[in-house]
Amino acid sequence: MATSSTHRQGSIDQRTQECLSLIKNGNNQANVIILLGRTGAGKSSLLEDITGADGHSMDAKGDDITTEEIQIEFTMDERQYFTMDTPGFDMGKEVDTFYKIIRGIQNIRDHIRTWGILYVTKIDSRIETIDEKLLEFIRCFSGKDFVPNITFVTTHWNWHHEKEKMAKNNWLEKRKELWRSYLDNGAQCTTMVGWAAMVLTPKISFAGTTIGTQSLNVPRA
Repeated sequence: MATSSTHRQGSIDQRTQECLSLIKNGNNQANVIILLGRTGAGKSSLLEDITGADGHSMDAKGDDITTEEIQIEFTMDERQYFTMDTPGFDMGKEVDTFYKIIRGIQNIRDHIRTWGILYVTKIDSRIETIDEKLLEFIRCFSGKDFVPNITFVTTHWNWHHEKEKMAKNNWLEKRKELWRSYLDNGAQCTTMVGWAAMVLTPKISFAGTTIGTQSLNVPRA
């Protein structure tokens, strides 16, 4: 007998297939937001808050879920948007993750009108080589003209003491230095002060992610 978490995953897979069908067979070309980041950054929780969907970040027991495949959800604001969650980047698995994301984009690229990227990062995680690799990945498949369509989203902003808040702000400044070449060329940065603040997400062009009309520079299969 299937477990409830299996049913939930099946439902997510089904919704992803329905979204792919809408993208490919809809009357209009689609608007897509891509979530990128390391494992545990909060991409799946952000996806749930943007779309109102559930089952991406936690299973039926309340345990965290790690996304291993491309997942897509649909939302409607003034326009239709499809939000694509992607596997997290980890050292040693980054090449496999890179190709999964590329294949996901190739699958729909001819049906897309506009793209935007939300780069999601846990504010107090150490800056490591994988962070630089992820930035290089974005640079390789998007190009300089696409930079204004990138928003850096920092998560896990909960704190109990003023010292914790100050430490997180210091981490933010370090992150901004890492992202400087993007921010100087039009990328945006926003902080999410605790998951409750995710109610900001109904403005899907939220946090400056004005989804541009440029095509991502993704090689065709």
